[in-house]
Amino acid sequence: MTSRKSSKGIPLEEEDASRLKFNEGINSISETQFALSISETNALLRNVRNRQNPPKSIVFSKTLEYVDQFTKMRDDGQLNDARRTLSKYNLHQFELPLLLNLLPTSIDEAKTLVPSLTLHYSDNEIREICEDIREIKRYIER
Repeated sequence: MTSRKSSKGIPLEEEDASRLKFNEGINSISETQFALSISETNALLRNVRNRQNPPKSIVFSKTLEYVDQFTKMRDDGQLNDARRTLSKYNLHQFELPLLLNLLPTSIDEAKTLVPSLTLHYSDNEIREICEDIREIKRYIER
């Protein structure tokens, strides 16, 4: 078995999202770039589709169909408010979209779905995050 190497020829360590241990890609995202939730991806693809010369590829259509099926927030205001609300916790750029996708409302659910939260947040802090997520859910279900 050959070990994987980075683009610079350096052997890559095994990735482990539960410990926020990533190789190239996620760790090299700058502050002006960030990972998107499914709902944010849906909004972005819909904007692309609605422009003057939208892509007509099957991949684009299938991707839009997929994200449309799993989107929880369809309104740009909801998306912006939800991201802004959770951004105050200085979550890792990997954790924020996960929380926006999964919307866990209990400490146990959050720790099970996003185990990396336990690396840098106490149960009380995770409880606060979950309380904000419950508010987000109430807001989007109106």
